[in-house]
Amino acid sequence: HGVIALNLDDPNLAPSLDRHNMLAHITSLPDQLESAYRFGLAQPSPVDRPIQAVILAGMGGSAMAADLLEAYAAPLANVPLIVHRNYNLPAWANASTLVIATSHSGETEETLSAYHCAVQRGCCTLALSTGGALMHSARQNGTPHWRFEHHGQPRSAVGLGFGLATAALTR
Repeated sequence: HGVIALNLDDPNLAPSLDRHNMLAHITSLPDQLESAYRFGLAQPSPVDRPIQAVILAGMGGSAMAADLLEAYAAPLANVPLIVHRNYNLPAWANASTLVIATSHSGETEETLSAYHCAVQRGCCTLALSTGGALMHSARQNGTPHWRFEHHGQPRSAVGLGFGLATAALTR
């Protein structure tokens, strides 16, 4: 077994090791957070009534952003924040629950299911995506939809999801 020595300081090596250009996404995280937060503050508020709980519905990178937000905001929040990675919603979700449904593509099956359940139960809802079925459903249901632009892996949009959801909670 031969040992291959890699010089990680060699700038010519990076493209072959980082095929999805994750280093650029990582270094752009502060800009993602700031631009998403400012964008969210300028969007229509999803809340039109008193809220007793917040459900952050998403999978994959969207759920990673929700986990980070829950860890950051739970000690500061006046209501419980719940990350939901599943179909439907918990039985207690009702009209005093804000459901923030996030799907990078707008096509995530579990997120769409949770969103539709939220609409059926009369929850206050907000949809976050780059488009897709989530955007179209939000438009049909009169739900605020905050469309963001991102070209890359959903996991590289964690700053966008965190910034947008933080703006929603701030509002």
